[in-house]
Amino acid sequence: MTWKRYSWLCVPLAGILGTLVLVVGGGTLLYGSPALLLARLRGEQLVLRPAVLKLGECGPGAERHILLQLTNLGEQPAGILGGTTTCSCVATQGLPITVPAGETRSVPVTVHVGGEAPEFRQTITLFTDGDQLGTLQAEVRAMVVKRSRSE
Repeated sequence: MTWKRYSWLCVPLAGILGTLVLVVGGGTLLYGSPALLLARLRGEQLVLRPAVLKLGECGPGAERHILLQLTNLGEQPAGILGGTTTCSCVATQGLPITVPAGETRSVPVTVHVGGEAPEFRQTITLFTDGDQLGTLQAEVRAMVVKRSRSE
C-alpha cells in the first residue's frame, strides 16, 4: 500500500476539513463559542451556562456565591420568571430578568453545601417565559470534606 493508492482522498478530505474549520470558526465569531453555535443550530433560544458547576472541595455548611450566564440566541427578548429555592440553592436573586436578543445576563445563585455525604449534587431550575415556556437547568457539584478540629 502506497500513498498514491489513496491520494484521491486528499482533496475531498481537505474540503471537508476546510468546511468544518469555517463553520466552527465562523460560528464561534458569531456566537462566542462552539457550544452556543450548536445550541443555535438545535433551535434553542435561551442557553444557561455553565450546565455543570464544579465547586471542588467544600466543608459541610459552606456557602458559595456563583453566577450563571444566560445567553439569548433568539431574535426576541426572553425572560426568566423565577427559579428554584431549596435548602441548598437559592436561584431567585435578581429575578425576574429579561435578556434582550443577542445578549447575555448573569443570574446570581447562592449555594449552601450541606450533608455528610462525600458528594453534593443539586439541580438549579430556572423558569422561562415566551414561546419556549419551559425550564433551564444547571447542576451544582461539590465534594464534601470534613475539616479537622485543628483547622
